[in-house]
Amino acid sequence: MLPCGVGDPLRGRRTWTFARLREPTPTTAEARLGFLSFQLVSPCVAREDFWSWSQAEVPLAGPTVVSSLAACGPAYASCEASTAAGYTAPARQRFGTYSFGDAGEVLIDWAGDGGRDRWRVSDAGLLNRATLTTSDVAQDTAYAWGSAQGLVPPVPLSSVPVQTYVGEFVQNNYGMRFFGPNSLSVSLFSSCDGGAARVARFPVNCSLPSDAGCFNDAVLFEWSGGTARRNALNQQRDEVSGLREACIGPSGGRGHLQPLLQVLDDTGAFRGWVGVEASMYLPTFGSAIAGAYTLTDVP
Repeated sequence: MLPCGVGDPLRGRRTWTFARLREPTPTTAEARLGFLSFQLVSPCVAREDFWSWSQAEVPLAGPTVVSSLAACGPAYASCEASTAAGYTAPARQRFGTYSFGDAGEVLIDWAGDGGRDRWRVSDAGLLNRATLTTSDVAQDTAYAWGSAQGLVPPVPLSSVPVQTYVGEFVQNNYGMRFFGPNSLSVSLFSSCDGGAARVARFPVNCSLPSDAGCFNDAVLFEWSGGTARRNALNQQRDEVSGLREACIGPSGGRGHLQPLLQVLDDTGAFRGWVGVEASMYLPTFGSAIAGAYTLTDVP
């Protein structure tokens, strides 16, 4: 084990964005989203600024309304952009110390009973790619991207490149676990509200042969306030919500609430998102979903 500053796998990239699924038990999964910051000289302090949502606390408070979507056209006249409860509030924090292990590993020992996290780090051009290999606390899966950019303001959603972002996801649907590839095509969305929101409505396969005209409604949006790189994505199949309208959220069905953090490279350029799903309404399958994912343009 090496102290910080010796054989440094961080490569000077002191701030990571991360998404993490913690699974202490099959039905107490926690989605955690945030930043990891590293002090690059002794005493080797690590700090985590994070938001979290746990199945152990279901039902959570209702979604937080961020803004109206009325500017997105008549179909959205009564709709709101809403996100998981608490995501508009300041992040929580925890602290620890870090050191380096073998073969590009970063070891973080968290204060209190936080245990040790072991991350494997690799160079991805203008970013570090990091994956969590072990945690002392729970079965955890996490994705992280590190760069020289700190807790800077987000890139305006209107400036996000219109392309497809790809990655991976892991999800705990109240005891049932799913994982696999992931993608998001920004080209499917139409910009509105001065570029602060993008909305989409596109056909999807229906669950039952008797169903017809099933759609997936989605809203990708930003909001002002703070320096964190926050965006949010909400999605809902109208055959699930029972509503044949574009609204998602308190007035139009629960929706899949997916807080996002932007991934920025060393130059400050937008490269994608890390995100979580925090759709937790009832302690049952389908209504208490926690997940983590990554969506970037990095090969």
